[in-house]
Amino acid sequence: MKNKRCVNIVNKKIILLLFLLCMQPSAALRASGDDLAANLKFKRFPALNNLPSDEIQKIYQDKDGFVWLASRYGFYQYDGYETTLYKSNLYTPGLLTNNNILCLVDDYDHNLWVGTQEGLNILNKKTGEIKKILSPVIPNNVISCLLVMRDHSVWLGTDSGLCKYDAENGTFVVYNRELTGGVLDYTAIKSLLEDSEGDLWIGTWSSGLY
Repeated sequence: MKNKRCVNIVNKKIILLLFLLCMQPSAALRASGDDLAANLKFKRFPALNNLPSDEIQKIYQDKDGFVWLASRYGFYQYDGYETTLYKSNLYTPGLLTNNNILCLVDDYDHNLWVGTQEGLNILNKKTGEIKKILSPVIPNNVISCLLVMRDHSVWLGTDSGLCKYDAENGTFVVYNRELTGGVLDYTAIKSLLEDSEGDLWIGTWSSGLY
């Protein structure tokens, strides 16, 4: 009987020891997390303090290392020292289809694709020339998101459906119910992602995930 009591005491001590060992890493993780948060430092870049717009809708870094900022009043290139503004105004009328910039992405040919509230713009980063596209094929021409996949294909998410740029013909294909076997309807596309398997993930405003 005495031996049995001793065994029970030993078992309880082992359980208590294991419990304490399990708790220690959690406490250590919390401590390291608190230290990390305490060491975070925030600052404003002087070159970005005087932007014409205080509302930055998207931030994108291209394959050349430049940072691009999308705003409601044009878009900016930040080269690490200063910003360059691209917008339609009195000095550059009609430079863009619309100054309300919603998304940015660059392709493999040194072009920056710029989606706006009204139409698509393609900036040749080598020459500075901008090609404007307002296509009747693109549903309502509101470009909410852009994606360039590894196979160089360009996809557009609009407020009324998914489009793919047909580089060979210079036009767009709309992936409606007819082309998707009744799966994807005319819905607002808000995000696009290519995964490691080369599959395209499509996030919508109110119709779920595809």
